Amino acid sequence: MKKILNSRLKRNAIFSGGQALISIASMFWAYRVLLQEVGIERLGLWSLMIASASIARAADLTGAGGLSRFVAEAKSDRRDAASYVHTVVLSTLALYTALLLIFLASGEYALIRFIDPQLLDEAKSLLPLALIVGLLMTPLSSTLTSGIDGVGRADQRAILVIISNLLFLGAVLIFVPYFGVWAWGYAIVFQQAFKIFGAWAILTKHITGLGFLPTKWSNKVLRETVAYGLKIQANSIAMMLSDPVVKFILNSYAGLEAVGLYDLGAKLVEALRSVVVQMATPLVPEFASLRMDGNRIRILLRKSLQSVATYAMVMLVSLVPIAPSYSVIMFGEINLELLMIIAALSTGYAVNIIAIPYYFAGVGLNYMRWNIGAHILMAASILTIGIPLGAKFGSGGILVAIFLGTVGGAVMVVFGNGQFLRRRE
Repeated sequence: MKKILNSRLKRNAIFSGGQALISIASMFWAYRVLLQEVGIERLGLWSLMIASASIARAADLTGAGGLSRFVAEAKSDRRDAASYVHTVVLSTLALYTALLLIFLASGEYALIRFIDPQLLDEAKSLLPLALIVGLLMTPLSSTLTSGIDGVGRADQRAILVIISNLLFLGAVLIFVPYFGVWAWGYAIVFQQAFKIFGAWAILTKHITGLGFLPTKWSNKVLRETVAYGLKIQANSIAMMLSDPVVKFILNSYAGLEAVGLYDLGAKLVEALRSVVVQMATPLVPEFASLRMDGNRIRILLRKSLQSVATYAMVMLVSLVPIAPSYSVIMFGEINLELLMIIAALSTGYAVNIIAIPYYFAGVGLNYMRWNIGAHILMAASILTIGIPLGAKFGSGGILVAIFLGTVGGAVMVVFGNGQFLRRRE
């Protein structure tokens, strides 16, 4: 059993890492095309609108973010895993469709307060597309691909995501030069639709009774997922709010160009970080299935820590030559503000990476108080430190707040979840 577990984890980790690397390449190629065709301000505009849509996801109590954990536990205990997938998907569709209608009705009033008058008409016309992408399709595709992790086939999830990213890149290369940011939005719609239908097809092969459409509604499952969802959403609220808060503060004190530069810098650093995050994601269902075996949990944690510590150093070293090259590729020259953003974010995330195994252990074992606390600390740091420093020093002051919050949150997760795991041994 131990050899099977190790083999499965290694396979899933390798494919997940490959997914992240290919996603990085395709994403930045696509971003380069978008930047060249529409400019930094419209990139910042789209980024700000997607960030606004993500705020609404703070209302999600369906437990969708923990579907991999529920599926893994159900299969481990020989319970009906299909009822978890069906109930979570149906509740997710119902919630986000309602929120989508609310935001469509009220979104234009919010745009007037935050968007430059010269770009306001364009922002209003893009609003429905941005909401469909950020508020409906992205959460649903994330939910279903998470379910694939729950059946222990993160390798198949990785292949699906790789294909969807390559299709997205192809659509961007063909259509963005002709239709601008609109083509970008529709390319994302196509990408997410492919992931949704592809994930469902994969899940039907591994979960008995799933069928062609979600039809099994279970009040018992809903109560269980909502109880878990209350915890995971408290965690997600602070996590999701951090990015929009940063962008709104940057827009207020440094303008849309600063938002676009931050988005480009964050995309590079988060893409490199996503390699280890994706490789570690299969830990969530594994911790969930091992929840009664403290010794095996400890072994799994130790091995994963060794891997992520090595990656943290590789990430820092690799960014030294990558960052200037990235700036030249995007702008044709060295942009010092972009390099400053990358340096601040990469240093903070290199420390933060060490906390990832502890973080995923908390998610898998349903012990998330310190995960929640870490995200609250980061959001609070951005608000309480970022606003006054941003008012005085511009984007540089806001980056200081992000760095302090990122490092402080990692320290909180390691010590808090570490104490919990030691009590289980």
